[in-house]
Amino acid sequence: MSSSSPQLIIQSICTTWTKQSRGGIHATARNQTPETVEIPVFALLIPDDTLLLHTTHYYERNLFQKPWEKIDLQQPTESDQTFRYNCLKLTRTENSLAATLEWEHIRGKPRRLDFLRTGYTIHPDQWCQVAYNIRIAEEETVYKKYILNVGFAASYSPTLFLDTSPAHTYRDIVQLW
Repeated sequence: MSSSSPQLIIQSICTTWTKQSRGGIHATARNQTPETVEIPVFALLIPDDTLLLHTTHYYERNLFQKPWEKIDLQQPTESDQTFRYNCLKLTRTENSLAATLEWEHIRGKPRRLDFLRTGYTIHPDQWCQVAYNIRIAEEETVYKKYILNVGFAASYSPTLFLDTSPAHTYRDIVQLW
């Protein structure tokens, strides 16, 4: 699909597990969840200037197979140049996208420095990837690994994140106890 101005595409891949999958065969399955997946074909039939959010979630209960997927569309207003998703602040200009990590919106452990800012500029037909993990203590301790793929596509396909390497990568994967 081709559009008059690049479109913002966010792909969020989350893997969730408990202490049950910290080691052994379950950990092997957990560690094999992908960091990029194909965008459902029907999602590409969206109007110009629409934000596409593709969420994919892998769970321990089905051994990290057959993920849950969801597509959300957001039609920004003319004055809406900034969008926040997870730990990212995305600011769109006509020919580029500024992606800045803002950790103060993230709960869980380990805490990241709130005012540590890492930023990237993404140009048309480029994308960046952010990867991090957290531990959340609720009734049961839950662990999550997030992969956020952010594309700024003038023309794209369902394999947008599979066909090329990211222009920028940020990884903060730590040992979670």
